[in-house]
Amino acid sequence: MNISPHTFHLFLLIMAAIAIVVFIALYHVKAGYGILFDRSWGISISNKWAWMIMEAPVFIAMCWFWVMFPRKWELIPFVFFLLFQIHYLQRAFIFPWLIKGRSRMPVLIMLMGIVFNLAPREMYTESWLGDPRFLAGTALFITGLLPTWSPGLTPYIKDMKMSSPQK
Repeated sequence: MNISPHTFHLFLLIMAAIAIVVFIALYHVKAGYGILFDRSWGISISNKWAWMIMEAPVFIAMCWFWVMFPRKWELIPFVFFLLFQIHYLQRAFIFPWLIKGRSRMPVLIMLMGIVFNLAPREMYTESWLGDPRFLAGTALFITGLLPTWSPGLTPYIKDMKMSSPQK
């Protein structure tokens, strides 16, 4: 799908505006999942299955786009593909099965997550690999990813979370 730069930037502005509205709304509306689970959000399913169903479509879609993409072996597309897929492999197929308990997630929230995950993303040039924003973001990404992939660290992080003061 080819869209004009103007259309793409308009889409990004709309998504940013929606993000601001959601950010403000979440100060006034309970999110409806996790510890804020609320039956008023409608039908719910197991949180583990909802999480996987919500996150898996973007992993699968990216695999399909990758196969179809003529520039797949160029450096920039390949680096972003790997980072993206590593993140969503863990997010869609590993993390959900590490969730303890029998919590539930409203189907509506799961569907909103699918829509957000499948929204178009920006394209970059090779100069982006040396950009401080990319380097800082990648370092932050790896710093956040390592504990979730390190079995020895995961219990320590969970203990820290459980012992932290709740609001």
